[in-house]
Amino acid sequence: SKPRQLSDGRTIGGVRFGVGALAHLLKNRFYIGEVVYRGAVHRGEHEPIIDSALFAAVQDKLAAQAVARRCRLRGPSALLTAASLMRTAIA
Repeated sequence: SKPRQLSDGRTIGGVRFGVGALAHLLKNRFYIGEVVYRGAVHRGEHEPIIDSALFAAVQDKLAAQAVARRCRLRGPSALLTAASLMRTAIA
């Protein structure tokens, strides 16, 4: 993020924009005019910034990537890697 200097001389910001922050932005229903309160989704009083179709497409893409990531971590190659690490530790 861009560093900002406050009126009292302190500087805030200037940190890297990480994956977690980006994921939070991409999943935030506020941008489609909705508000989540205590787990329930409500229509907000504000105008949406993006349309629901684009938001749904992004959520589908994120879900597909999450499945691919899980399969990659839990697939046969992950087991082979774990087995080779165990062999190395035993030897």
